[in-house]
Amino acid sequence: MVHKIFSASIIGLNAFLVEIEADQGCGEFGQIKIVGLPDIAISESQERVRSAIKNSGYEAPRRKITVNLAPSNLKKRGTQYDLPIALAILGLKNKIKIKPRKIFAIGELSLSGDTKSIQSILPLVILAAKSGFTEIFIPEKNFEEASLVKGLKIFPISSLKQLADFLFKEKTLVSKKSLGPKLEKKLANQEVWQKIHGQNQAKRAAEISLAGGHHLLMIGPPGTGKTMIAKAMSLSLPNNTIQKSLEIASIKSICGFTNNQEPSFFQGVFRSVHHSSSELAILGGGKKMRPGEISLCHYGLLFLDEFSEFSKKTINALRQPMEEEKILVSHAEESYYFPCSFILVAATNPCPCGYFGDEKKSCHCRPSQINNYQHKISGPILDRFDFQIHLTSNNSSCPENYLPSIERIERAREIQEKRGFLNGRCPENLLATITPKKEPEKLFFQQAVSKLLCSERSKKKIIKIARTIADLDGIEEITIFHLTEAISLRSDDTICYN
Repeated sequence: MVHKIFSASIIGLNAFLVEIEADQGCGEFGQIKIVGLPDIAISESQERVRSAIKNSGYEAPRRKITVNLAPSNLKKRGTQYDLPIALAILGLKNKIKIKPRKIFAIGELSLSGDTKSIQSILPLVILAAKSGFTEIFIPEKNFEEASLVKGLKIFPISSLKQLADFLFKEKTLVSKKSLGPKLEKKLANQEVWQKIHGQNQAKRAAEISLAGGHHLLMIGPPGTGKTMIAKAMSLSLPNNTIQKSLEIASIKSICGFTNNQEPSFFQGVFRSVHHSSSELAILGGGKKMRPGEISLCHYGLLFLDEFSEFSKKTINALRQPMEEEKILVSHAEESYYFPCSFILVAATNPCPCGYFGDEKKSCHCRPSQINNYQHKISGPILDRFDFQIHLTSNNSSCPENYLPSIERIERAREIQEKRGFLNGRCPENLLATITPKKEPEKLFFQQAVSKLLCSERSKKKIIKIARTIADLDGIEEITIFHLTEAISLRSDDTICYN
């Protein structure tokens, strides 16, 4: 009799259901043959499974055993198949006594039969819930992470013997109800913004960027507060919805981050990347198709300090993910789409020494050095930034100190959630829904962009910024005031033509 046990596999960032079945027949005495495109870790599981069954007080069938992992055309990786393979083999000589007979099990086994925690448990459990499984058997050490999926009956398993006795001998096994993530409301903290004196335009741009998901580039000499503004933005990221939080936690789980109860997984992720990082580390890929930094900060904020110090190839590779919120990563015969809906905040100096154009300190760079340094950031990349803010060293003495409001940012986000998208990521087919409706605003906008020789991308970004400013003010229609401020935040000369 062939018993089917269900498990799951991760390919890229997606989980797929896997059916595991075992049968016995003619062949070498005691041999276990695993088919269905298993990797080395799965092929080696036959030794772990054989020892685990013996040390759990059960006897494996003595004839040749064939274990099939279906669908057979998908590559299977990892050690999470030990437990379901052992159950499928034990089912050949033992009748499963629980109902329903659809069993979803995941777990690695030691030689003694104890279960070990596995990586990527969260997306596997989410798939099980979507596939209609109500009872899930997982290693005991993975329960805390798996409990983030609400409404499941989870059986934490400490050993193969414990589960086998429950399935085949009707012994008691205690289940636990998953309650879902506990999201705590973020407290408004204005102290971090109060420490930044002056730079009101940059702080206003940071507030709009957080409210509407707009990309921000800050240009200025050292010590003007670029890094402090980025860190303040990281502490002001709005809360995510539960659905978005689970998406973030799933990516973290696949990458091996097990402490998914950490608040940052649910209150907006912040990643700061050093300029020595490779293109592979930032975009993702590799032999095992690991997500990059742009996917690890999904629905969060990615900070690239010393932006001009990154390789030109890496900078230009950000074009697609900055606009499409996903990236196609290909390697050999594999290619996957990784999600990367992030806010890019970049900071750079105007020249290698950092003081080109500064009023307090003189620049010692040669013209050729300045030219080469500035042209590492190409025009197409600059055009993809919603804001290009120039910070000066004498701006910190401004008598009035503008303070971004976390409450205003969250209210603006709530308005956009009802709309179905963040303004900075408005789809092309829905752009008409956020454009100015009244004739005076339309005429003013057309005259302004015509005079400034704006590209089509810049025109769209000005509309998106103006819509975010209106949302911050709680106003339904975009006014000339909103358009004026949006244009002023994009009208500075670009760094390439300083």
